[in-house]
Amino acid sequence: LVTLITRRWVFGDAMCFIQGMIGYIPVFCELLTLVIISAYRVFVLTKPFKAQNLGKKHGKIIMGIIWGFSVIFVVNAVFIMGQYTFFDPYILACNTSGLSAEPGQLPYTIVCVTLFGGLPVMLI
Repeated sequence: LVTLITRRWVFGDAMCFIQGMIGYIPVFCELLTLVIISAYRVFVLTKPFKAQNLGKKHGKIIMGIIWGFSVIFVVNAVFIMGQYTFFDPYILACNTSGLSAEPGQLPYTIVCVTLFGGLPVMLI
């Protein structure tokens, strides 16, 4: 509410970083979960007898891996894309600074688009 009224971020850089990460981690988790669900469905269709051996333990391990990868991708975004900043008062959220001339930004973007966009489409 304070950010909405004042049109600026008043909570400091640390809170901007935390809010930026909290905003992006669920997005990466959701996309990775869709990738895993698609891969699992392909596995069930191609190897139905092996798929019967997968249980709750495997599901918990896979969800832990998904959350781990999500945190890794979000933290890497800070190092590759720049720090989280508040630059648009109408979005009311901290984001990475966007496209710049950072050396690793293009490969990072290609990996993210391929992993989170292309892979589920190819599996489906």
